[in-house]
Amino acid sequence: MNNSTSPSLASRREAMQRLLCAFAGFGLASSHASAHEETAPTAGGVKVTRLFAHELPGHPGEEVSIVLVEIPPGASSPAHRHPGPVFVYGVQGAVEMQVKDGPLTTLHAGEVFFEDIGAVHAVSKNASTTEPAKIIAFMIAKAGAPIVLPS
Repeated sequence: MNNSTSPSLASRREAMQRLLCAFAGFGLASSHASAHEETAPTAGGVKVTRLFAHELPGHPGEEVSIVLVEIPPGASSPAHRHPGPVFVYGVQGAVEMQVKDGPLTTLHAGEVFFEDIGAVHAVSKNASTTEPAKIIAFMIAKAGAPIVLPS
């Protein structure tokens, strides 16, 4: 769901930026954080880098992962799903997103999008043919689970 019509968008952006900084700081300080883990770009050139993975305290076998997704101009990823809930934060550019039969939404820098557990992410496409886009995804799933699953 895109929250761009919310009257408190500025405060939500500020809260998300604080959360990003807190996770980044925690990742640098934690001995359990994984090193940057990059996947090969897909056929469309989308690059996914796992920035952080850490077991959730009080939830054995569950972990949070933070992933940077870099999408070249005009590129898209095939339909897919994730093993847990995903909170997406727009960092740069604009990305067209659609989950299941939901509305097609354009996520801009500073906005947030949510994907429910196992929902089919039908559309994930850079809205621009000339500018790159970047998003950060926070995922919660079973430890060691792949971050992307086929649809």
